[in-house]
Amino acid sequence: ITEALLNSYLYAIRAFLSGSKLSSLGEEVTFFLRQYSFYQHQLFFMSTVPICFAIQSLRGEELHPNLDMDKTLAESFEKKDLQIAETVVVSLMMCSLIFREYDKASKIAQENLDVFEKNDVVGPTIFINIYRFLYGGLIAFD
Repeated sequence: ITEALLNSYLYAIRAFLSGSKLSSLGEEVTFFLRQYSFYQHQLFFMSTVPICFAIQSLRGEELHPNLDMDKTLAESFEKKDLQIAETVVVSLMMCSLIFREYDKASKIAQENLDVFEKNDVVGPTIFINIYRFLYGGLIAFD
């Protein structure tokens, strides 16, 4: 079952970052979150929360109370889970840039990007560092 959960997570993040239709992807991600919870797989659950946050933000939906990105980011740093932290940071920077909240995006970058530069982020989402570089670079133009 772990392999199926892993594949659903990888699908969700790649589908989101490659521009899949947010309405249908949002439904799929919500289903995946229920599955992660049911099978008590906290890593996949926490890793998918930033994607759900970004989808709901971009769709203009009211955010679910459990989608507290500051709390998720703090917990991931506390647990030294840089994979989750990087996904949160990329999601927050991306949404901030899309909504033209440049100061917020810059603050997120200044507070967090050094951590990833100093540490190797390993795991199934290692490709997300490309987006960290992209959004970090866009912020530098401001």
